[in-house]
Amino acid sequence: MGLPTDGLVVYAYTVLWITVSAGVILYNKWILNGFGFPFPVALTMIHMALCSALAFILVRVLKVVEGVNMTKDMYIRKIVPVAFLFSIVLWLGNSAYLYLSVAFIQMVKALMPCVVYLVGVSFKIETFKVGTMANMVILAIGIAVASYGELNFHAFGFTLLIVSILAEAIRIVSIQLLLTASDIKLNSVTTLYYVSPACLVFLTLPFVFLELPAMLDAEDIKTNPLVLLSSAVLAFALNMSVYLLIGKTSALTMNVAGVIKDWLLICISSMLFDAPISTMQLLGYLLAFVAVCYYNYQKYLERENGKNEQGVCCDEKKGLACWRGADFYHWNPSVISMVCILSGALLFLPHNIVMDFKTASFLSTTTLDEEWTQVRVCAVTAILGNYESTLKQPAMPQTYETWRLFAFTDRYDLDAGEWTVINTSATPLQSQETCAEAKGAINSPCENTSPMILGKYFKTQFHRIEIVQKSCDIVCWVDATVEITSTQFFETLANKANKDQNILVFEHGRNGMISAEVQASLGIGRYDTTFAYGSPQRFQNVSRQYEHYLEEGFVEKWFVNDQNVDNVTSEEYGLWVTNFVSFDIRLAESLKFLDTWWYENLWHSSQDQVSFPYVAWKLHLMPHNLPDEEITGSSNQNSLFTMQNHGE
Repeated sequence: MGLPTDGLVVYAYTVLWITVSAGVILYNKWILNGFGFPFPVALTMIHMALCSALAFILVRVLKVVEGVNMTKDMYIRKIVPVAFLFSIVLWLGNSAYLYLSVAFIQMVKALMPCVVYLVGVSFKIETFKVGTMANMVILAIGIAVASYGELNFHAFGFTLLIVSILAEAIRIVSIQLLLTASDIKLNSVTTLYYVSPACLVFLTLPFVFLELPAMLDAEDIKTNPLVLLSSAVLAFALNMSVYLLIGKTSALTMNVAGVIKDWLLICISSMLFDAPISTMQLLGYLLAFVAVCYYNYQKYLERENGKNEQGVCCDEKKGLACWRGADFYHWNPSVISMVCILSGALLFLPHNIVMDFKTASFLSTTTLDEEWTQVRVCAVTAILGNYESTLKQPAMPQTYETWRLFAFTDRYDLDAGEWTVINTSATPLQSQETCAEAKGAINSPCENTSPMILGKYFKTQFHRIEIVQKSCDIVCWVDATVEITSTQFFETLANKANKDQNILVFEHGRNGMISAEVQASLGIGRYDTTFAYGSPQRFQNVSRQYEHYLEEGFVEKWFVNDQNVDNVTSEEYGLWVTNFVSFDIRLAESLKFLDTWWYENLWHSSQDQVSFPYVAWKLHLMPHNLPDEEITGSSNQNSLFTMQNHGE
């Protein structure tokens, strides 16, 4: 027996809504975090302006959608409050995408039924029921567990999201109190026509006082009209898909379809934006997910009981959506259960896969140990903000087999090539643990978000990133300006490790004196300033840092009279260029060196070429000085790599 035409239309509209809704979220996330336009209020205002214009055309010019009889007094009393709440929802909700992953936001949004129910009870339009309340408590516990398991939890971003959810719940209840109770029925198009202009006006306030000054001060804003306009068109398309779907089915259909959309968004966004999902997080969301499914099922039963003999809901005046026979055909209890089971099965998909879409290859962090039998050599770099523009591709083919290139970035426009590109949100950069350890530090990555400052984390703490831990034995940090020009790069580093030569680094010159490096650091606009490379930062007092080292007992050329030191091969030994540093992270001394180096960057300054010799002195670890017999040349051009200019 064939599927009725009406059923095919319902399925088509459902797929359309899921696709467009997920597309809007992912596209906006990319614009705010990857494209280079981190201004959620401005982006939302563009959406509202276009939606208002197109809705006006549909309602007033083409008259394909019928408006309502709206007086000025009715508009002020009924529409304006709803528009005000909606502007808060859009402002704070979109701002949360600057700090939180799409997957985590979708998980937390599962809290919405709980908040709506509590607000509804407070306004006495919902009846308090112990069973329903118990279900809401379970839902809240699930979200709490998911939040606790979030690997990149951001307190401010989470606060924005929660306030946005609360505002949305109040908005939903207000619609029932102000519009439904007055028998004012707005569909998605007429809602745009009446609400969007007022919403645009309200958004002007945070834009003028918060975003506009930042936009005027920023130097590298990307304002491609095609990108911003296409985002607004997609937002309008979403409202049209809602109009089509609700017109053919009901709001319950959207609830059930929303379950599928949420799971798809969680999985797709996790891979697309390299945002890891912990097992605890998934288990917490699964608990909340079950509670939401049960809540939707209870709503289904309530609406079934409210139907009349013709199969149409009799209680529309109380705000219940009309329940059509076609909708019942598609979303009976067995179908709802099937959706829940199939969606929940996504829990068992591998979620610790790093995906590089540029090369269409998958790198499973659980099988690397089995794949590699030789010493595993990796090169690591970071590109944050607009500090650098491209990933430098290595000379190929490499003569060594077991090697990897990892690039950590907050951008989405890099050509990966041979590099495995990992978004910074998939690392512990701003995790709860990192923030706790760095609390109060001048260069805490959770408070000082200058790209140059954040890059120091990946330079000194790569051994704390899971994929590096599982993939590498030897890790070589290279600045993003370093271009690997030797096809024997990784083979050379492996041979050095086999000779027990650790902490490979090129000498700097300046007679190996830190004091000369301190003097050279002054007045170059990188450290003794509160604004560098297009971003604000804390003042980096390199002079005071050096004074502190002297107070600690540090002495220039401390190793000269040390009989235990036998690897000083140059008069320049004692000061090094840290654009290239190679560590054997299987050794405890390497991990200790890196952690101590990170501590100095946190608490003193980001001038890591000043802190590097101090750490060597403090731990009594002697770096292997380059050049040597195997690696010749200077820190700018040698037998392994060439330094390019910044920005190339």
